[in-house]
Amino acid sequence: MTPGTDPMPFRVTVVRGREQAVLRLEGELDYASVQELSDAVDHVLACNPSVIVVDAADLEFADVAGLRPLIDLAARLGPGTVQIRRAPRQIRRVLQLLDLDDLLA
Repeated sequence: MTPGTDPMPFRVTVVRGREQAVLRLEGELDYASVQELSDAVDHVLACNPSVIVVDAADLEFADVAGLRPLIDLAARLGPGTVQIRRAPRQIRRVLQLLDLDDLLA
């Protein structure tokens, strides 16, 4: 590995529908990549969807700092409006430790 390179860069893709928006997350989500997720969340909120689905199937790693925008979003929008789907075991475990496993769909 070359110094200064990220072996698993973070990427978020937004798919907007009429009632639902989907955020597809890939790579490593941590303090270094959280701004990209925050920007995507702001973009999605401007569309005012009823439900925001987070597809975490391709997320390799996430820590609390990286998940913070989703945690804050769920708190702000209320129960059932943010759904994290297909989360890998490590991400499910972090959410369970934070007593946020209700976000898991």
